[in-house]
Amino acid sequence: MNKEAYLNALRDALQTLSVQERDAAVEFCEEMIIDRMETGMTEEEAVSAMEPPARMAEKLSVDIRQPLKDAQSHPHTAGQAMHETEEAPVHPDQWQKMQLTCDASRLNLIDLQAGNLPIKILLSPDDQVRLTYYTRPRNVYEARVEGDALILREVRTEKKSGLFHFSFHFDLGTLPRVEICLEVPADLMAELRVQTRNGGISMKGPQMLTHVEMGTTNGGVALENVKCISLNAHTTNGGMAASHLETKKALSLTTTNGGTSVSHCHARGSLTVRTSNGGISAGNCTAGEEMNISTTNGGLSVQGLDAAAITLRTSNSRISGSVKGPQSQWKIDSHTTNGKNALPSFQDGEKPLSVHTTNGSIHISFE
Repeated sequence: MNKEAYLNALRDALQTLSVQERDAAVEFCEEMIIDRMETGMTEEEAVSAMEPPARMAEKLSVDIRQPLKDAQSHPHTAGQAMHETEEAPVHPDQWQKMQLTCDASRLNLIDLQAGNLPIKILLSPDDQVRLTYYTRPRNVYEARVEGDALILREVRTEKKSGLFHFSFHFDLGTLPRVEICLEVPADLMAELRVQTRNGGISMKGPQMLTHVEMGTTNGGVALENVKCISLNAHTTNGGMAASHLETKKALSLTTTNGGTSVSHCHARGSLTVRTSNGGISAGNCTAGEEMNISTTNGGLSVQGLDAAAITLRTSNSRISGSVKGPQSQWKIDSHTTNGKNALPSFQDGEKPLSVHTTNGSIHISFE
């Protein structure tokens, strides 16, 4: 049985689930097959290593429906997020540490919006999602679970909402670091949205996220060992560092006024790396569609790039490095002013390679 036949049979066996639940389950199993193929298995071998469609559907149905059954058996407690609070100190400018914990299986969305605090995303040691954050009267944060979404917002004033009353204090000086920390299981299948300002964002480890959108200002972004369907990360006035990222669709990393370092990043769709007033270093990156790496007033250093089409752009600096494949497979368009261009024009290849700069040299070789 090939992958398409297996997934069609699985979808037919999941008719008791909603369309959204079926789509998520089928996508999960498709990713498992693809992961096995990437280790060297053939498509048929990867499918044979899976549970039969009927058995897999039974397991997935139980996993998806179990939180609902628990809630019906224990309507007042099952499935509720658990809040933990440190003892409230007395000083009005002090911070208080808060933690919300819930089952990962109930979440399809995590939406964190913070002000002036860094955000860190790590792997959880179990199947729970844990959100650790801080609050005080003039920086009041509210975290809650609404339906299938975990939400964090800064509300800035004392607020009583739902089950939790926020009027807490904790001294910033007594804490080693005030930051928002999200712990998620490696196999969490959920959309992730993260937004802050005047603080950095870091993420390491999640392997099954769907769509990831994150941004900050006046802070850097650091991403490592993440797999998802699509990822868009952006910042201003901060650097960008990304390694071992993999997306099924588009991967976009953008900043301004900061340098960018990207390595071992692979997008089955397009790959975009962009900054201004900073250099870019990109190594061992691939894209199934177009790869666009560009900056202004900064150098480009690339190594081992491969894509259906590659565009490299800068100004007032050099472009150097290598792309994969022989020169004959590339249709080359290159130009510079006030610099040496060691990349000859070559129009017979099938894959576009466009390399342009001003006031800098071009040195690109072929692996």
